[in-house]
Amino acid sequence: MVVVEPLYCSAPGPRRSRPQCFSKRKASRQAALDLVFSTVGLGLDIGKHKEVAVTNIFLGLEFNFSDFAAKDLIYVGVSQKRRDALGLTLDKVLAEDYLTSGNAASLCGKLRFTLSPLFSRIGKAALSSTQAWGSSSKPSVSDVLPAPVREAISFLRDLLPSLPAAVVQARATLQVPTIVLTDAMYQRGSSRPAGFDAVYRFPESTGIVPRRMFTFGEADAAFLAALANFGERATYISQLEVLAVLAAISGEAGERLRGQVVHFYIDNQSALSGLHKGYSGCLDMAHLINAFWLRALELRITPWFSYVPSKSNLADLPSRSREALGPLLDAGFVETEMTVPPFPALGIKRGSKRAAASDPTSASPSRDSAPRLL
Repeated sequence: MVVVEPLYCSAPGPRRSRPQCFSKRKASRQAALDLVFSTVGLGLDIGKHKEVAVTNIFLGLEFNFSDFAAKDLIYVGVSQKRRDALGLTLDKVLAEDYLTSGNAASLCGKLRFTLSPLFSRIGKAALSSTQAWGSSSKPSVSDVLPAPVREAISFLRDLLPSLPAAVVQARATLQVPTIVLTDAMYQRGSSRPAGFDAVYRFPESTGIVPRRMFTFGEADAAFLAALANFGERATYISQLEVLAVLAAISGEAGERLRGQVVHFYIDNQSALSGLHKGYSGCLDMAHLINAFWLRALELRITPWFSYVPSKSNLADLPSRSREALGPLLDAGFVETEMTVPPFPALGIKRGSKRAAASDPTSASPSRDSAPRLL
């Protein structure tokens, strides 16, 4: 097997370091096994060989190989049987408003596929809350579900019918990434207390014009009030740093990122770590991070994350003043409008079509077929 080191791999899931990707052998694994066993004198029982069908279901996951020969693509989704069974279980929990510690552990085990990078690990925030409830105490029959746990279970229930199939590329591909640098600022009591910015550089291969853009926005009073509901803090800079990344993939600018490898550069370690892990112990951060991964799954982007020192962060320029934009304008960056999302609830839009995963060969699902933010 030949080892190559491309610039970036198209494998799904968050990444923070440059991986090694392996090219696909011309010979199959079975041929390699045959060679090994023939060399050491052991034979293989031909009766145990089984041809790969177009669709295979294993442990509740459905593997579709319809485009494997022509496009080297494998579609991995959750079987309808698994969706229906889990849906009934979650409906029962919500109806009874009660969950034992044992049932919480069992539920988290059955929903563990939502922690996979294939599905952007979008269930991590919800499962962490549910598992913490089950392990922190032994609920009695009279104990009703706390609001955060009920919200988490409702999110998982709404997610099941609309979770699209993941697209796995069997052959490692080389893609030049889109670079996105983000930054945020928070100054309590100032005329602009909370602002954030993003700078984009698209590769030539995408054909997107302009290739270099910058944008900035502000968090309004309603957003800051939503953050305060989780508890007063001296600063909300980490939350706003995550919001900057979420805003960078929202609206029209986000649509330009659809299907691409995107490398985010962030100058805040707390936000960087939370986005990479897919969760934070702070509830307000967990909501924002969950919203990012929902949007990333909707856009089918492959995110990478890296730290950039503040003094080297180009996104720091728009947050200062209009006069500081000179270097960006001189370098050919064009200003574009930023869509500032409202503070996200831990959920998705109701009414999402249950047929979202019925066509796993749709590599770019419609907006109605993918999880949507509230």
